[in-house]
Amino acid sequence: MQAVRQRTVLFWKLHGVCSAEQILLNWVHLHAFTCSRSAQSGWRNTAWRQRRGRFSPAADEFGSWNFAVGELSNQWLHWWQILVRWCGAQQGFCRDQHGFCEKNARKQNQANQSAESAGGIHCPDGGLFPRFVKSSEFHRESIRQGIGTVANSLNLPVRRSFQLVRRLAAAVIVLSLLPFVAAAAESPDYEREERLAQEAIAGLFDGEVVYLNAGSREFLSLFTEGEDANSKAALILLHGRGFHPDWPQVAGPLREKFTEAGLTTLALQMPVLEKGAKYYQYLEILPLSFPRIDAGIQFLVSKGYGWIGVIAHSCSVHMSMAWIRARGDREIDAYVGIGMGATDYKQPMLEPFPLEDMTVPILDVYGSDDYPAVIKGAVSRRIAIENAGNGKSRTVEVPGADHFFEDYEDSLAEAVIEWLKSVSSLQ
Repeated sequence: MQAVRQRTVLFWKLHGVCSAEQILLNWVHLHAFTCSRSAQSGWRNTAWRQRRGRFSPAADEFGSWNFAVGELSNQWLHWWQILVRWCGAQQGFCRDQHGFCEKNARKQNQANQSAESAGGIHCPDGGLFPRFVKSSEFHRESIRQGIGTVANSLNLPVRRSFQLVRRLAAAVIVLSLLPFVAAAAESPDYEREERLAQEAIAGLFDGEVVYLNAGSREFLSLFTEGEDANSKAALILLHGRGFHPDWPQVAGPLREKFTEAGLTTLALQMPVLEKGAKYYQYLEILPLSFPRIDAGIQFLVSKGYGWIGVIAHSCSVHMSMAWIRARGDREIDAYVGIGMGATDYKQPMLEPFPLEDMTVPILDVYGSDDYPAVIKGAVSRRIAIENAGNGKSRTVEVPGADHFFEDYEDSLAEAVIEWLKSVSSLQ
C-alpha cells in the first residue's frame, strides 16, 4: 500500500502540469468526502426528526442529494485508482528502462512528509488524493520538482500516455457531473404557481383576469382600470416572494386602496420556487421575471397608457432591480420599492441595487420594524438615490410597520399615493 501511495503522489506531481484538471480532481475528492459526511449527518437528523414528529422533507431531499453526489464522486475515485495503478505499472516500466529506482520514491516520500509539516500536500487517511494545498508557494515549487524528476525519467511514449490518461479522465468526470450540475440549477415551480393563480382567481372581487405571454408560457395578471377614463397613467404591482398578485399582505391591500383612489393597476404573477426557497435560490431565476415585466408594460402601452410606474415589494424588488440593471429604466416613469434589500440569514446581497444609474424618481418605503437587512441598508440606499440626482425621489419610513405592513396598510398606501401624485399626472 505504501508503494501505491508513493506512486500515486508521484503521479499527482505529474498531474499538476494541468492546473485546471488538478483543481477539478481536488474538488471531486473533497466533494466526495463532504457530501458523504453531510448525507450521514442529514440522515441522522432526519431520523431524529421522524422519531420526534419533526420530519422535514427538505432535509431528507438534501441528504439524498448529498448521498447521490457523494456516491458519484466515490465511483470516480474508484476508477481513478485503477488508472493510477495502471500508471504505476507504466512507471515500473520506466524504472526498468531508465533506472528510476526506489531512491527517488523515498525522496518523494520525504518531500511529502516535509510538505505535511509545512501545511502543504498530504494524503488524508490512506486516501489516494491530496487535500487542498495550504501553501501556494510550496505547492508550486513541489510541482516543478516533481515534474522535472518524472519527466526526465520517462521516455516520450509514456509521457504521452500520461497526458492521454489525464485528459480522458478529466473529460469523463466533467461530462458525468454535467447532469447533476444541471439538476442543481433552480427552475420555477410552475405547479405551485398555478395553484397560487387559482387561489387568486377564486378570491378575486375587483379586476379582470388577464393571461399575458412571457415567451414560452402564459402567466396570470390582474388588471383593474381606474375610474378616470381619460387618465393615461397606470401602475404595475409586483408581489413578494412566493405570493400571488392579490396576496393579503401588501399586494392585495395596495390593489384595493389604489382602486378606491381611482388608479389603474396591473398586478403581475412573478416566478416562484418551492415553498421554503431562500434568497440565493431566487437569484437564479431573477432573469425569468424580465419577460413578465416586459409583457406587463407592453399590455399597458397597448391600452393607451403613456405613464407607467412600477411598485415592487420584497423579492420582487430584486427582480425588478435586476430588470432595470439589464434593460435600464427608460420604459417606466417612476419606481416604488417597498422593503428594499430583504434577504435571508447569512445571505447578503451580492451587488447593490442600480439606484445611482436610474433617472426616474424613486420612492424607497420601509417599516421601522422591517427586516434588519432592509433597515441596515436604508442609509446606503438613500445616498445612492440622492446621487442619482432626481429631486423628486424620496425615502419614507413608516413608524411601527414590519416588512409586510400588517395593520399599517393604510399608512403604506397613503405614503405611496401621495408621492405618486407629486411626480405624475395622477390626481
